Amino acid sequence: MSEARAYVVAGAESSGTRMLTGLLVAAGCSGSADHTQAWDAKPPRADEHPRIVRRRSVPHGGVWPDLQGVVDELRSCGYADVRFVVTVRDRHCLESSQVAAGHVADAAEAAGNIRRCYGHIFSQLAEMPEVACVIAPYESLVLHGAKAAGKLLEALGLDVPEDMPCFRDENAKHFGGDS
Repeated sequence: MSEARAYVVAGAESSGTRMLTGLLVAAGCSGSADHTQAWDAKPPRADEHPRIVRRRSVPHGGVWPDLQGVVDELRSCGYADVRFVVTVRDRHCLESSQVAAGHVADAAEAAGNIRRCYGHIFSQLAEMPEVACVIAPYESLVLHGAKAAGKLLEALGLDVPEDMPCFRDENAKHFGGDS
């Protein structure tokens, strides 16, 4: 395996960060798609875990993360190559999901939260031109499954796993249908 690499999956709450993190774990990265990230307390060392994924919903635990700080911390652990994967999702479904999950009180608050989230992520990434960034639409993974996931993993320089995870369409329920 070549140079150690860290992936940071970032996106608005309810945008598919856990789903995408699970895909990167299936593709061989060390990490967890759980809400609580074990490496927040003590990041791994690159010599022990050469490929990792770290999940950052925005906000994360009520905190708007300093993404440059995340990159600096990962580099101090030996990850010279840090790449961001930013999740996006249909506007209506993202707003509805944030309300249903209790992240916000109503659709208007969700819209403001989402706008702030992506402004927060992309303004910080714009200040780090050396950090690669790939956009990962939730709908591509749900609608095109393994084909879309394979193309995304190839773009990230990861192997496509034999056991590709299944991606459930959670959008249908927000349009009055079943998921």
